Amino acid sequence: MDPDFLKKLQNPPKEFRPIPFWSWNEKLSVAETRRQIAEMERVGIGGYFMHARGGLQTPYLGEEWMANIAAGVEEARERGMGAWAYDENGWPSGFGDGRVNGRGERYQQKYLRYEVVDAPRERVDGRTITHVRLEDGRLLHFYYDVNPFYVDTLDPEVTSAFLEEVYRPYQERFGAEFGAAMPGFFTDEPQVSRNGIPWSLTLPERYQEAYGEALLPLLPQLFLPVGDYRRTRYRFWHLVQELFVTHFTQQIYDWCQERGAKLTGHMVLEETLLVQITSNGAVMPHYEFFHVPGMDWLGRHINPPTTPLQVASVAHQVGRKAILSETFALTGWNVSFEELKWMFDWQMVRGVTLLCQHLEGYSLRGIRKRDYPPSLFYQQPWWEKYRPFNDYVSRLGMLLAEGEVAFDVLVLHPQSSAWLCYDDAKNEGIEALNALFFAVTDALEAAHVPFHYGDERILRRHGQVDGAALRVGRQRYSVVVVPPMDTLDGSTLSLLQQYAANGGTLIWVGRQPTLVAGVLNERLAELCLHGTRVPTPADLPAALPATARSIAVTDAEGREIGPIAVTWRRLSADLAGTPCRFYFLANADATNDYAATVRVPGASAVQFVAEDGSLRPIPHRVEDGRVVIEHRFPRGGSLALLVADQPGMLQPTAPAVDLSTREPLPAERFAGPWELAGRDPNALTLDTCDFWFDGELQAEGEHVSVIQGRALKLERPVEIRMRFAVQVAPDYRPEGELFLVLERPERYRVTLNGEPVEMADQGCYRDTSFRKVDIRGRLKPGRNELVLETTFRQPPEVYENLRRAAVFEAEKNKLTYDSEIEAIYLVGDFGVATPGTFTPLPRGAVRYRGEFLLTAPPRQVTLGDLTPQGLPFFNGTVRLRKRVTLGADEVAGRSFRFAERMAHVVGLTVNGRHVRDWYWRPYEADLDGFLKEGENLFELELTSGLRNLLGPHHLEEGESYGVGPGSFFKEPNIWGHAPWNDDYCFVAFGLKV
Repeated sequence: MDPDFLKKLQNPPKEFRPIPFWSWNEKLSVAETRRQIAEMERVGIGGYFMHARGGLQTPYLGEEWMANIAAGVEEARERGMGAWAYDENGWPSGFGDGRVNGRGERYQQKYLRYEVVDAPRERVDGRTITHVRLEDGRLLHFYYDVNPFYVDTLDPEVTSAFLEEVYRPYQERFGAEFGAAMPGFFTDEPQVSRNGIPWSLTLPERYQEAYGEALLPLLPQLFLPVGDYRRTRYRFWHLVQELFVTHFTQQIYDWCQERGAKLTGHMVLEETLLVQITSNGAVMPHYEFFHVPGMDWLGRHINPPTTPLQVASVAHQVGRKAILSETFALTGWNVSFEELKWMFDWQMVRGVTLLCQHLEGYSLRGIRKRDYPPSLFYQQPWWEKYRPFNDYVSRLGMLLAEGEVAFDVLVLHPQSSAWLCYDDAKNEGIEALNALFFAVTDALEAAHVPFHYGDERILRRHGQVDGAALRVGRQRYSVVVVPPMDTLDGSTLSLLQQYAANGGTLIWVGRQPTLVAGVLNERLAELCLHGTRVPTPADLPAALPATARSIAVTDAEGREIGPIAVTWRRLSADLAGTPCRFYFLANADATNDYAATVRVPGASAVQFVAEDGSLRPIPHRVEDGRVVIEHRFPRGGSLALLVADQPGMLQPTAPAVDLSTREPLPAERFAGPWELAGRDPNALTLDTCDFWFDGELQAEGEHVSVIQGRALKLERPVEIRMRFAVQVAPDYRPEGELFLVLERPERYRVTLNGEPVEMADQGCYRDTSFRKVDIRGRLKPGRNELVLETTFRQPPEVYENLRRAAVFEAEKNKLTYDSEIEAIYLVGDFGVATPGTFTPLPRGAVRYRGEFLLTAPPRQVTLGDLTPQGLPFFNGTVRLRKRVTLGADEVAGRSFRFAERMAHVVGLTVNGRHVRDWYWRPYEADLDGFLKEGENLFELELTSGLRNLLGPHHLEEGESYGVGPGSFFKEPNIWGHAPWNDDYCFVAFGLKV
């Protein structure tokens, strides 16, 4: 293969490397901005989205803001990175930090409403639209509500104002860097409505222009099954889709295109047919107007696969190589690299090529640490070990982006059929329609048939019949599948008629559509007589021609293994030096391994090891023109292959690793005590206290999260006194290193056991805002009291912002406080005894009821969970050491295998030589050449995340896979509220052999 291509596999260029959300959520400093960029580059990150977010204390788009943007652009230019602008303060994009909606009601978001009235009435605010009397005599009054905090994205003048307020300032200062050091802009979750049927003052005129009839008399049909309501709903939502695409997304895209900038980002609510309707009309038409189309994936889970498939389908059809996913938000502080890989493999095998990590926090001070965590940034104990993960996703993403896509099967997208069912109430029929659409998707995926979706607007713009194939932009399909649906667009009908007449393979699944644009159509009824009809989605794979089923992933009984998904790309000789195909297979099952037989077209194969960029031999045979590989997929695991059509065309660059011939050292060899040879400082989170407002006791033993909320309700300055108890074991006097860690220490008066604490700054802990104060030698056996006093005050605009935040998310997402009340921490050389009771919970968690006692630091531990062994709040790295005596017959042909990883990274050193680090399965390493007869020194290095330090510690559910700000509060507030438990929830940290 081409040497330059092999070098790229080792070290992918920065254009293929992750571009995280860099949350600018603090008072910005040019020096700190530059420092953080250097940190990113060091761990293999290719760029950054400079994202104004809640907590920002530098005026948005002001001089200081632009000075930091300039520093970001300059650093990007020097380092070959990309400094992308994010186009909003918070999200959703479009309101320009209040500048656009601040221009008046015309610019503001509106919702269509109606009520039944006895007689015509006009609203005093002038928002009456019309009155319509139904055939049953009821009189309906139609009016609109206004959301003053967002904008009308259907009106082109509103988008023009957005471009003027936000995009133009960047162009004026950095236009020369567009497409280079500043590649372009990220637009985030623009939307039409998330609160019912949208309205725009432009809609009546636009409807008249589009259809030659008045909209207002037809408004009842949007809500009620009266008149020709299917036709009206189709027309209305088709128009909403068109206006949103052309007046918002395309207008911004064109602006960027004319100036050499790129547009990326994603729409909101992409997952199901129902949620797409009011928010977008349909999401797929927008992707054409992104230079780098993207999606969003929230939480620690996978499915449904429609979201990545939608964006990848359009991207491949219109020729976009890079496909971005903003992902990992809400996964929580304990999400592991194995889980991150599992989730992103699941997206990449469906087309995503470029990772946008949500997020990197400029600061974790105050609410910032709860901003839909985690922050995957320098604050993490594993930060120094982050590069291998970034390299892994970059290597795979590069091959997926650079390779040519050529899938045989197109599945029509039934979004327009969902429009007919939507009535802003029961929406009957949409859920069933969505379930059938998902079932068609799942049936094809389980049969390992790569396919694309066909959006009808994309088909109208880019579809044409090419012989017996249907061409959509750059893709050519030999099979078209029509899932259960009710209506087609007229242009789709014409295309399918010509396709069927030319002998194209047309497959109908379940019920066939009867309507065109919401109206019964005889031409469609005739078309439905052509092609093949299968009764259910499960019957679809068997109806496909053999050419569409060239890939198989089966078990020992020959059954397709559904959880293992597959995609492929054609790599040209110009790209790789040797023409071949790249296959990527990913096991979506996070709980089960699979022994699989993989069959793909070809005559020879090598394994691409994305962990190190090497090509390694993989045992295979050739049967009936297909390469056959026996492979065991670990849970959440994946396999990447390069396959050629001639034998011997692909040469390995590294030897094979075959652990099947190795015998693991027995687990009992590692039982018993291990020396705790080294660790980062231990920690104790103090999140419960007694507190006073203006000298009056408010509560005893209360969680600190309630203090700020109660103080805010007073809407005035409050003198707050907090008393924390620190219990020290009666037989222990802490003499080692010991720090009090708190935020904004300069704002507090602190006493310990009645004596003032000198607030001399001793540097930071984890985050630059977590400041250390030395209290070494100040604790005594028994109860110790830490008292903090401060003046809690907010400027008037904070209280006003809180009221606005209760109305719409845009205000909440850019909220910042002047004063914040947070937990405090003890950090140093000590142990934390837990004499209470532990109860196992799901998801690797435990609940602890009891007190915490400072004790002597642990010197020995046993493998397993280390949290009850003196380290419940620990975050960082521990180094464990054990000497194991081996006989002469135990040295050769051995491996080290462990059963469960309860750390983010596990490292193994044997006899002073590093064996390897583990981020994910398989948990085994070859020990040939590392062992000797006699005594052998085994050293394990375990590195955690920040979960046990930062929580959330008190959710009733235990460990959450959907962590947001509301997960951390005991009492309800604007961030929401989750069921609370005063006991502490920890996640396991350690290793099980």
